[in-house]
Amino acid sequence: MSAPHDVTPRLAATTILVRARGDQPELLLLKRGEHARFMPNAYVFAGGALDLSDESADVYALCNGLDDELASEQLELPSNGLRFFVAAVREAFEECGLLLAYDARGDIADLSSWDESRLRETRLKISGGQLSIAELVTMCAGMAPGHDLGPEPILRVGDGCVIGRGSHIVAHQSIDIGDDVFTGPYVYITDQNHRYEDIDTPIGRQWPVNSPVRIGSGSWLGTGSVILPGAVIGKNVVVAAGSVVRGTVPDNCVVAGVPAKVVREHVAGVGWARPGTAAAAVSPVQQPLAPA
Repeated sequence: MSAPHDVTPRLAATTILVRARGDQPELLLLKRGEHARFMPNAYVFAGGALDLSDESADVYALCNGLDDELASEQLELPSNGLRFFVAAVREAFEECGLLLAYDARGDIADLSSWDESRLRETRLKISGGQLSIAELVTMCAGMAPGHDLGPEPILRVGDGCVIGRGSHIVAHQSIDIGDDVFTGPYVYITDQNHRYEDIDTPIGRQWPVNSPVRIGSGSWLGTGSVILPGAVIGKNVVVAAGSVVRGTVPDNCVVAGVPAKVVREHVAGVGWARPGTAAAAVSPVQQPLAPA
C-alpha cells in the first residue's frame, strides 16, 4: 500500500448551464477526451482552475454590475470573489465556445457568426495563457491602456455600438464614434500616424502626427477595414470589408477600395444609385410591374 501524501487543492470555478426543454430543464455536460489525464471519458460541467489573468484589472473593468465586494458577498468570501465569476465565464468559453457576456446593446453575446477555425484558435490561445478575454477587443487612449493624455476625453463611443472581435481603436487626440455604429471583426481605427519626411531617420522613430477622426451614427465598418487619421465618415455609411478610409465621406453612401471611394449613394427621391447616375435613374414615381 502506497504511503499517504499531501494534496494541495486548487481554486476552481464551475458553471452549470441550464435551459428549458419543454417542461423539463436541460443541462449541458461535456465529455472529456479518452486521453485526458484526469477522468478520461467522464461527463463534466464546464469549469476549471483559476488563472492569474482572472483577477487582472483589465478583466475586472469588463464586469459591469458586479464588483469584487458584491461577488465576495454572494460567495461568502472575505474578498477576491470576483475572480471566480471571471474564471467561470472564461472556462465556459474555452471548453464549449459559449461566451456568457453582454454586447454593447445589452443583449447576450451571439457568437453564431464566428468562423469556426477562428473561434477554436481564440479559445486555444485563452486556454494557453496567450490571450485574455479583455484582449479580444482593444480600445485605448495612447499607445497602450493607461497612457495619461490629460483630463479631456480622447475616445468617445456612442450608445448602442457593437465593436467586432479583434478590433483596435487607438486614440491620441480625438476619436468620436456616433451612436449605433457596428463594426465587423479586425477593424483598425486610429487618429495618429508616423511622419516620413526625413529619409535619414527610420520612420518608426520620427515624431507622429495626430488628426481627429469622426464616424457618424448608424454606420457599418466591414471586416478588416482601416480608418486612417483625419477621416470624417458621415451618418449611415457602409465601409466595405478591407477598405482603407481617409478624408471625408458623405452621409448615406457605400465606400469601398484602397483608398476607399464612393460606389453607391442615396439620392432623395431616387434611392440608391452609382455616383453620377442619379439623373438617369428611374423616376421616384414608379409604376408597378405588370403581371407576367
